[in-house]
Amino acid sequence: MLAREELTKSGVYILLGVDPDTGKPAAYIGEAEVVRDRLKQHRDKEFWIHAITFVSQDENLTKSHIPFWKVGSSKKQRRSRASML
Repeated sequence: MLAREELTKSGVYILLGVDPDTGKPAAYIGEAEVVRDRLKQHRDKEFWIHAITFVSQDENLTKSHIPFWKVGSSKKQRRSRASML
């Protein structure tokens, strides 16, 4: 996944897995100017087994849009009752 060219762009990502303390589904929602670099930094978060990324194909998702996406994703995650790490 890290070899994908799209991950050199800014975006929002969601790491999915299982909370090691509770055994419940867990999610971590983040943002980055270079998604690839940030995902590499998260390699030590042991819970995640899947990653979902949102980047712009045509540069229409800018640094100013990203916090909006992250907040919206976080609100939906809380409603799902998954653990937030």
